Amino acid sequence: MPTVEERLAAVEARLAGVEIHLEHVATKADLAETKADLMTQLTWRMFGMIVGMFVAVASAVAVAQTVFD
Repeated sequence: MPTVEERLAAVEARLAGVEIHLEHVATKADLAETKADLMTQLTWRMFGMIVGMFVAVASAVAVAQTVFD
C-alpha cells in the first residue's frame, strides 16, 4: 500500500499536468469579448444587407420606370 507521501506526490504530478492545460482554456472574459465581437460583426452585416436591399429595390424601380415609360 502506498504511503501518504507517495500518494501526495502522485496527486501533485497529476495536478501539474492539469495546470499545463489550463493555459489554453478560455476564461469568462475571453468568452464575453468574443461574444461582443461576434455581435458587432453580425450587426454590421445586417446593416449592409439592409442597405443592399434598398439599393437593389431602388435600382429595380428605376429600371422599371425607364422600361414602362
